[in-house]
Amino acid sequence: MPSAVLPASPAAHGDETSNSGEEPLSVDKFPTDWDQTNEYPAISAPLNKVGDLRRQLTGFLLSRPKVKCIHPCPNDPANRRILVLDPFKQEYSKNGQPVLFQTMVEKITSNDSSLNLKRHLVHLSYKDYSVDEVLQKILPHEQQELPSAFEQIGPICHVNLRNELLKYKYWIGKVLLDKNYPSIRTVVVKLGNIETEFRTFAMEVVAGNDKPGWSIVTLKEEGCVFELDFQQVYWNSRLAGEHRRLVELLKNEAAAGAKTCQRPFVVADLMAGIGPFAVPLTATMGQKKQKPKDAASSAASTICVYANDLNPVSFHYLQVNATKNKCNNLHCFNLDARAMVHKLQDENIFVNHFVMNLPKIAPEFLDAFRGYQVKDDDDDKAPQPTIHVYCFAPKASQDALYPEALERCRQALGCHISMEQDVVSVRTVRNIAPTKNMICVSFVLPKAAGKLERIVLDKSASDGIHKSGELAIASEEKTRQADDEPDCKRCKVKDDEDM
Repeated sequence: MPSAVLPASPAAHGDETSNSGEEPLSVDKFPTDWDQTNEYPAISAPLNKVGDLRRQLTGFLLSRPKVKCIHPCPNDPANRRILVLDPFKQEYSKNGQPVLFQTMVEKITSNDSSLNLKRHLVHLSYKDYSVDEVLQKILPHEQQELPSAFEQIGPICHVNLRNELLKYKYWIGKVLLDKNYPSIRTVVVKLGNIETEFRTFAMEVVAGNDKPGWSIVTLKEEGCVFELDFQQVYWNSRLAGEHRRLVELLKNEAAAGAKTCQRPFVVADLMAGIGPFAVPLTATMGQKKQKPKDAASSAASTICVYANDLNPVSFHYLQVNATKNKCNNLHCFNLDARAMVHKLQDENIFVNHFVMNLPKIAPEFLDAFRGYQVKDDDDDKAPQPTIHVYCFAPKASQDALYPEALERCRQALGCHISMEQDVVSVRTVRNIAPTKNMICVSFVLPKAAGKLERIVLDKSASDGIHKSGELAIASEEKTRQADDEPDCKRCKVKDDEDM
């Protein structure tokens, strides 16, 4: 393994005291007594019978990563093989009855004198053990849940550790790096919760490459290429399924509407990040791999996306990823989400769907839709837009369709949201914590919201935040010069007792 990716020592990362108050154990103290020799039952068989024996012994052969279960016989390596068995394995017959190991082996060997029962020594070292096996040995025995699961972002492994395990973070990082190299080259742990307005969090490199630029990665999702800086933008690989679901839903609706409606199908992604929704909706690169008869796969040409994010770094990578994937009709903005809603309204841009993916506080941004009027010069009966709001909700209310989340939406919007009339749907996206789920609340914007008084954004903030640029790689090839560096303070609603 190259020295650049050897597990880093605690001294390389500043404060060595963990959140649990205990000093983390250095990798220099990592256990070294891993070599072990075990004796296993085995069958010595002629070379021409090995194939049949493997089929008969399916489920009973020794199965370990990087450890062979068939070896040349030391006394006759040219003509015989030794099949190593695992007596602790349990197999079942077709009718569901357990098949005893001893019974199976005796049945196979008793009718064939060319088969001999033997004992075979298997030598194991550190490289032969799985992640779980190593962690079971190095962590306290009372630890019930092993930290072997992680999120992978390109070559970065992101693992969350409980406080009681922070003492072992460098050991855990070493194990995850050793067992997953070279697909994993850096292991990081999260320090604290996601508290910043840009959804980023403090992290520490506990193993692997920590040279400048280690956090800038390139990865693929749904046929698209994404570049990002994991330290400065939000990305969660576990949301790939939800990204796919919503993108396919919008593409299918756009394809269906293209048959009867001449105008573009418009999506406004108000908290777009680096573009997990916006880029696949408009990408043309890589789309040739799609089935030519798949209407959704060709819908990118009929979809126009206005993608916005307050984080200037996310905005930068949104533009980079739009270029990398040759996106058509993708317009990128660096505004506050409320200001973006007002901008679309003021410029009379008809929007079919709004996406609000900021789970902690997205529902509160629905106040930006107070006074929202649907205007379409080409269609007096244009439909109200559909809004997809991502948020967190108590797991205990899942069976009741998370009434707390819907009430948050109603309170922020300032009017009633009817389950039937406004076509409300609530979907569980993923489990976040033992008592919390991430959900998606989708509904048609009630017309009553358009009759409410429009909120007033703080003037100094709204003046300071403006569009930093626009990327429209499309038919008109529009480009606008960037304005001054955007003020990244979030726009606030003025205090008003009547609101």
